[in-house]
Parts: sequence; structure tokens; C-alpha cells
Amino acid sequence: MTQWYPASPALWQGRDDSIEAPDARRLFQTVTRSETFSPENWQQKIALMGFACDEGVKRNAGRPGAAGAPDALRKALANMASHQGHERLVDLGNWVAPTPDLEGAQQALRDAVSRCLRAGMRTLVLGGGHETAFGHGAGVLDAFAQESVGIINLDAHLDLRQTDRATSGTPFRQLAQLCDAQSRAFHYACFGV
Repeated sequence: MTQWYPASPALWQGRDDSIEAPDARRLFQTVTRSETFSPENWQQKIALMGFACDEGVKRNAGRPGAAGAPDALRKALANMASHQGHERLVDLGNWVAPTPDLEGAQQALRDAVSRCLRAGMRTLVLGGGHETAFGHGAGVLDAFAQESVGIINLDAHLDLRQTDRATSGTPFRQLAQLCDAQSRAFHYACFGV
């Protein structure tokens, strides 16, 4: 079963320049970290979530390590300059995918994204492998079931591979199949191929 954990406060640390200038803030000073997954409490904010998963990469014969990316990205972002709008970021923690249940993990991420969007948040998901795209995209499609949704992929691969199960190379085929099952158009563009 996919588990949720709040992000460690140790990840959101950096240099404090506020003595020199009160508005010289860094992301660690403006991102709010939530101890619970409660998007209903954060309307009009931006949900920052991690999807700690290696399974899709492993299934695609890639190199494991993507599961550590969400926390590594937080640590790298923490000391960057914060600008107007960054105070809207709320860290809603990590969804941790157990091996080998990629499909269950994608469903958990899908449900979390949909819940955030329905609560009035926007979503930013830090992966994991590219299998993250299916959970995120499906959650957007669920939340906007009556809307036309466009999907943009910035990648050197289309990730539309035909396989018997989900991998990091199949997220957009999975989304195309979901759109087909829902009798809705699949609006997809890939830049970088």
C-alpha cells in the first residue's frame, strides 16, 4: 500500500539574509510545510508533493534512484531566492511507492492530485521517474472531468510505449487510454523529441 509522509523539516533550511534586507527571503522561509495531507485547509495555494518511486524506471530497465528525487529537489530548492508568489507553496509531503505496486502508487497520486484540485489548489509534483506523469495527469483529468485538458510533455521521448504493464515509458499511453475509456479527446504535445 502506498504511504504518505510529511516532508522532513530538515530539507527546508538555508541561509537567512533578512538582516540585510527584510524582503531578501529564500524558499525555505516562504514554503509552508504541512504535517497532514489536508488540501481542504489550503485553498488557493499550490500543493508541492513528492512521488518517491523507482518501480517504473526498474520496469523500463533503467537505473534506480528516482525515488530519492523529491527530497533531493526540496533540499536544492530550499536555499534559492524566493519571489512573489512563492508564499503560496505548501509542501504536502511525499507519496512513497512500495515495490512492486506501481499501479497502486499511481492511483494514490491520482487521488491526491484530484483532491487538491477539487479543494481549490494547484499542483506541482516532484518525481520519481516519468511514471509520475500518469498519476498527476489522471488526477487532473478526474478533477476537470467536464473540461478540455491539454497535456504538455517536455522530454526527448514520447513515452507512449506499448507494454503489458505500466513503466516510466508508458505514462502518456496510459493517459491516452484513460481518455479513450472516458470518451474524451487526448490533447497531447511533446516538445524535445
